[in-house]
Amino acid sequence: MHAYIGFTREKELRLSKEVDRAEWVPESEAPAQMFPDRPGNTQHVLYRQYLKLKGMSADGK
Repeated sequence: MHAYIGFTREKELRLSKEVDRAEWVPESEAPAQMFPDRPGNTQHVLYRQYLKLKGMSADGK
Protein backbone atom coordinates (compact mmCIF):
# COMPACT_ATOMS: atom_id res chain seq x y z
CA MET A 1 0.00 0.00 0.00
CA HIS A 2 1.23 3.45 -0.80
CA ALA A 3 0.24 6.60 1.05
CA TYR A 4 -0.84 5.53 4.47
CA ILE A 5 -0.80 7.91 7.41
CA GLY A 6 -0.88 6.42 10.88
CA PHE A 7 -0.78 7.77 14.41
CA THR A 8 0.34 6.05 17.60
CA ARG A 9 1.51 6.81 21.10
CA GLU A 10 4.08 4.04 20.76
CA LYS A 11 7.51 4.87 19.40
CA GLU A 12 8.37 1.47 17.97
CA LEU A 13 6.89 0.55 14.60
CA ARG A 14 5.76 -3.07 14.44
CA LEU A 15 4.69 -4.47 11.09
CA SER A 16 2.01 -7.06 10.52
CA LYS A 17 2.53 -9.95 8.10
CA GLU A 18 0.59 -8.01 5.44
CA VAL A 19 3.13 -5.14 5.42
CA ASP A 20 6.57 -5.72 3.90
CA ARG A 21 8.07 -2.35 4.88
CA ALA A 22 7.21 0.94 6.52
CA GLU A 23 8.97 3.80 8.23
CA TRP A 24 8.12 6.78 10.40
CA VAL A 25 8.57 10.09 8.61
CA PRO A 26 8.03 13.41 10.41
CA GLU A 27 5.22 15.36 8.76
CA SER A 28 7.63 18.18 7.88
CA GLU A 29 9.74 15.71 5.86
CA ALA A 30 6.87 13.85 4.20
CA PRO A 31 6.78 15.84 0.91
CA ALA A 32 10.49 15.13 0.30
CA GLN A 33 9.86 11.38 0.71
CA MET A 34 7.02 11.28 -1.84
CA PHE A 35 7.16 10.97 -5.57
CA PRO A 36 6.48 14.17 -7.56
CA ASP A 37 3.01 15.64 -7.17
CA ARG A 38 1.18 14.71 -10.36
CA PRO A 39 -2.26 13.40 -11.32
CA GLY A 40 -2.78 9.90 -9.96
CA ASN A 41 -0.21 10.18 -7.17
CA THR A 42 -2.21 9.08 -4.13
CA GLN A 43 0.56 10.06 -1.72
CA HIS A 44 0.08 13.76 -2.37
CA VAL A 45 -3.72 13.50 -2.39
CA LEU A 46 -3.67 11.86 1.03
CA TYR A 47 -1.07 14.31 2.35
CA ARG A 48 -3.19 17.31 1.29
CA GLN A 49 -6.24 15.75 3.00
CA TYR A 50 -4.17 15.23 6.15
CA LEU A 51 -3.02 18.87 6.13
CA LYS A 52 -6.60 20.05 5.59
CA LEU A 53 -7.71 18.08 8.68
CA LYS A 54 -5.01 19.85 10.66
CA GLY A 55 -6.08 23.27 9.31
CA MET A 56 -2.94 23.68 7.23
CA SER A 57 -2.11 23.83 3.53
CA ALA A 58 0.66 22.22 1.48
CA ASP A 59 2.58 25.51 1.41
CA GLY A 60 2.82 25.51 5.23
CA LYS A 61 0.12 28.10 5.96
